[in-house]
Amino acid sequence: MHLFLPLTFIWVCLTIGLITFLLLKGRKIVSIFPNISQEDIKYIEKNSSAYSTKSLKSKISGGRKVLEILVTSNEIWLKSSAFYAYFLHKNDVIHRIQFKNIKQVVSTKNSVILDFTTENGTFKQLVINTNTPKKLIDSLAIEQSIIQSDLNQNIQTKFTPYSFSKKQKLFILPCLILFISFYVNHQYSTQKASHDSLVKHAQVALLNIQLNQKKSDVNDISFWFKTTHGKKITGYQKCGDDYNKYEKAFIIYDTTKPSNYEFSFDFTSYSPRWLIIFFFFIELPLLVIMGYNFIRIVFSLISLVKK
Repeated sequence: MHLFLPLTFIWVCLTIGLITFLLLKGRKIVSIFPNISQEDIKYIEKNSSAYSTKSLKSKISGGRKVLEILVTSNEIWLKSSAFYAYFLHKNDVIHRIQFKNIKQVVSTKNSVILDFTTENGTFKQLVINTNTPKKLIDSLAIEQSIIQSDLNQNIQTKFTPYSFSKKQKLFILPCLILFISFYVNHQYSTQKASHDSLVKHAQVALLNIQLNQKKSDVNDISFWFKTTHGKKITGYQKCGDDYNKYEKAFIIYDTTKPSNYEFSFDFTSYSPRWLIIFFFFIELPLLVIMGYNFIRIVFSLISLVKK
């Protein structure tokens, strides 16, 4: 409890610092967009999505439902609020593009693919998700020769995890459950075998303990044990609120140097009934979900790289 307030204070300071950093950086980035009257806006769409084809990272990240597409008399803007601007700028999504720099526009069922060059001549491509691709293109005062239409193409403008069929799910999920259960059981068996081997070949002594409760500090225990030669060894150990664990503990020590000892807990206490219930009803489902989503992401990345 005595650590809770300092840690909370640290996390609050870090959170405030991070938000301040994002806002300051974001305001500097969006400062390239001047204030504009409603009369000068030819097209506007909020809560839009887009990504840049600059790199694999920009394809995966992009911006989803945080962009504002705005078309003026001679430019198209992709902007956002100051809070998101820093990350979107890093993903190459924030742009102010003049019509004269647009090289090609491709309209698909659900998106607009925009090829353009920046002021310094760098070629870039944006895939913009919009509910009204035709309306967006019509608002662009550009030559019709650079506009193409491919209505059979269905571009995904965000990183969408791979979707498995029902038969694939019925195969993958049981395999994950069996693999995770086998792995956890193997880890438990390995640790138990190592523990039993240590107990078998080392000298074991019974542990006598006494709990020392403190109001402002972590609880600790004072303990002692006797060696086979009758020597009494005493010590102290912090235990927090886990006193019951130490009640079932014993000591393994080196007969040649009794001061060299360590605690050994009853291994059956590592798997009480509540822990087994927790594993099957909470931990196992979470691990299966994480494993399943990891497989989907791997398949998605493979598909994205192939494109």
